[in-house]
Amino acid sequence: MGNTMITRLVIVMCGFAFGCAEPDLTSPSPSSSPTRSPSYNTSVSARTPFALAHIKLSQSVPQDAKVFVYLRPIGQRMPLAVQQYSPQDLPVNLAFGFPKEDVYPLEIVARVSLTGSVNAHPGDLEAISQRLEQSSNVHEVQLVLGTQSKNSSSRIQVIIEVPDGFDHTDHSKVYIFAKAIGDEEGLPIAVRVFPSRELPSVVYLSDQHSMLKMNPLSKHGTVLVQARLSVSGNTTPHVEDIESTFQEVAVPTTDPVHLKLMHAASTNQ
Repeated sequence: MGNTMITRLVIVMCGFAFGCAEPDLTSPSPSSSPTRSPSYNTSVSARTPFALAHIKLSQSVPQDAKVFVYLRPIGQRMPLAVQQYSPQDLPVNLAFGFPKEDVYPLEIVARVSLTGSVNAHPGDLEAISQRLEQSSNVHEVQLVLGTQSKNSSSRIQVIIEVPDGFDHTDHSKVYIFAKAIGDEEGLPIAVRVFPSRELPSVVYLSDQHSMLKMNPLSKHGTVLVQARLSVSGNTTPHVEDIESTFQEVAVPTTDPVHLKLMHAASTNQ
């Protein structure tokens, strides 16, 4: 890499840290060749690396599963760039270029889809990097898909159900909130937002979605989790919105939280 500065960022999801050969962009291995890992890059310039990623599996998965690796702005579902692999391709090295727009902070997500679907489903393996800020240095990310460790234990997996026949619009959005116990009407500890057209969906709440850095999700032993579907897309509740009841969830937890959107939204929040 010459004199290029490397910012090392290691996310290990199999319970132990380990060394890894540095990605070689000048002589890619067969598993990282463009013909086997097509890019659907629409918003990222690949001329200059923004981040180098090393992806590997720590457990066996079905051979017909698919592996998706994508770069996206934190808090958004739509990726800026996507790479697709088969489990046989891993471990693999890849690079993402600098975004053409100011959409920082970013994160790199690797996911094994057991069904082969682009949309997340229960049982999929997922690893998410830490925040990647704008920098002249190259971020190096190592993601291990497998058994969760302390880096991922503070996440809450949420499965959302929407009533049959709901008419999604271009503006409707889903908000997922984590709030302090006994403070249902207070400010959220963490928030996640995405278009309602992506329902039903499996999403995660983590420290990356915390409202304040000094009050991360992992700081709380128990939180209240709720989902709301905003027809207008606004954060302020309206009578036409629908929402779930609050569920008390321990942090950390390995059990997914099921939220069913069915009640008229309260306009007192």
